[in-house]
Amino acid sequence: MKGETSKNFQELKAIYYDCDEDTILLKINQLGVACHTGKRSCFFRRLDKGEQEPAGLAILAELFKIIEQRKKASAEKSYVASLYAKGIDKILEKVEEESGELVEAAKDGKKKEIIHEMADLWFHTLVLLGQKDISLQEILNELQRRSGMSGIEEKAARKKRP
Repeated sequence: MKGETSKNFQELKAIYYDCDEDTILLKINQLGVACHTGKRSCFFRRLDKGEQEPAGLAILAELFKIIEQRKKASAEKSYVASLYAKGIDKILEKVEEESGELVEAAKDGKKKEIIHEMADLWFHTLVLLGQKDISLQEILNELQRRSGMSGIEEKAARKKRP
């Protein structure tokens, strides 16, 4: 069993093989990262270009790891550490502020501003998760649990929980 310590698992969904039966394809649901370097996949370097920037949701995992490390940093040298030092009310204030800025950008319909404000909101919500000692993986697991379920079904299921 791989992943018992790291809690990074790959749930097998399907196995396919090609027409001449010399290659297999595994379809998986990845929970966490696969590579010991912290990258989503061990295949993050190209021969012709060298190491590539993180793509997809892997960047959130990398960012969250940095945010977690900043808990121990100096508040004078780290914006994240300064938020942690100011406490939950300041973090919540920033989440609320960024949410409002995202709403305004969406009303204005300016794609570049929407992207910028969404990135700010995601960043500050990751700081909030770090403050509350909630891992990014816990959020991804919850999203996976909801996958394939309508929003109406999901809300009804929540009301039934103790």
